[in-house]
Amino acid sequence: VIFKDIKGNTLSGANGSYVITTSEPDVNAFWSITAYDTKRGGFLHPNEHDRYHINNTSAAKNSDGTVTFTFKTKCNKND
Repeated sequence: VIFKDIKGNTLSGANGSYVITTSEPDVNAFWSITAYDTKRGGFLHPNEHDRYHINNTSAAKNSDGTVTFTFKTKCNKND
C-alpha cells in the first residue's frame, strides 16, 4: 500500500495527476491496482466511471509492452 509519492507528498490528488509507466509486473498469477479513499475509512474511491481497479486482464499495453497508469481527480471527456 502506498500513501505518499516519491517527494513525500500524500497521494490526495491535490498535487495534480500521477502517471506511472512500467513494464508489466513480473508475477506468476495476477496483479491488480485499486484506489482507496482514506478519508472515507478506506473504502473504494468513488468515481463517475464506476471503475475501481485495473488488473492484468483489463490494462491496455503500450506499443512497447509497458503499461501506463494515470490517477487523477477529474476525468477528461476522452477518459
